[in-house]
Order: sequence, then C-alpha cells, then structure tokens
Amino acid sequence: MSQQFLLICECGNEFPILPRHAGESRDCKCGTTIVVPTLRDIRRLPRYEGESAQPDDKKKDAGKSGKKWTIGHGIAFSLGVPIILLSLGWFGYNAWERKRINTDAPTPDDILAASSGILASVDFDDLSLVDSYEQVWKPLRDLSIQTRPLPGYVARREYAAGLGKHMGIAAIAAGIGFLAVAWSLLSSRATFS
Repeated sequence: MSQQFLLICECGNEFPILPRHAGESRDCKCGTTIVVPTLRDIRRLPRYEGESAQPDDKKKDAGKSGKKWTIGHGIAFSLGVPIILLSLGWFGYNAWERKRINTDAPTPDDILAASSGILASVDFDDLSLVDSYEQVWKPLRDLSIQTRPLPGYVARREYAAGLGKHMGIAAIAAGIGFLAVAWSLLSSRATFS
C-alpha cells in the first residue's frame, strides 16, 4: 500500500490523499475546491498516520475500479448500433415485400383464361367427337409435352417463404446488435463525462 499524505484546507479540514491523486481536486465542506499538488509537491505534505483512507475517497476509487468504458465496450457499441439499424431495415423491407406478394392460387376462371385461348375459343356444344379431339385435346396434349414453368402463384409462395427466412435472420442479427449494445452499456455503467 502506498504512503498517504494530508492535504489541508484553509479552514483546517484535512484530506488524506495518495500520490495517484496528483492533479485532481477535492471539495471541502466549507465550499472551497482544493487542487491536489503535483506528485513532487505531494511528497512535501505531512504524512497521514490514521486509517487507510476516508470513506468518501473509498467511494470515489470504488466507482472508478472495474467500471470503465474500455475499447471493447466502444467496439461492441459501435458495431451493435449499425447492426441493429441495418437488420431492422432489412427486416422491414422483407416484411413490406412479403406483404405485397399475392400467393393465392388461381381460380378456375383464371386458369381458363390463361390456357392460351384454346378452351376459350371452342364452342363445345357444336363439336363432334373427332372435332373435339382435333380442336381441344390434341392442342392440350401438345402443351403438356412442353416444359412448363413453375406456376406463378407457387413461385410467389416460395419467394414469400424465402423472405420469411430473411426476416428471421434479420431478427437474429438485430438481437445480436441489441445484446452488444446492452453489454457495452451495462457492463461499464459508463458516464460519458
């Protein structure tokens, strides 16, 4: 333990100080602010022979120890905030995009209208068996041989499901950002002064 010295106010109050307090200031009960001398001048002060330190001094030192804003806190905070903002923006965009997508299956009328006009242009009441084969079933059969793309509503459902996964990833990223910021603030209990 280092040697303590007495800093005496004009009113007579005494403050035990340590060499590490050089250059700091102390407030006396009389209202005067006393500046602690430099390290060289502290050695010229009378030595303190009482207890190790005043309770006020212990409280000041206890508040300083272990609760400092470190570079790790700064990195966690400065990475956490952009992660939160970017992931919430990503989540919001995906939610907006997902809401815009129509994933309803087509109605039978929609299917009839999309059948390349084959069924829409035929009057079934006036067709013979051979004509119905030639005008309806043969063109439909030829259509089925071609490679068909995925129906639009199925593709939109898959896209919406993918957006849901992106929203989940964004929520996890936002949670990580919130944890980084919370850790940096709570573990340091920093006062930004």
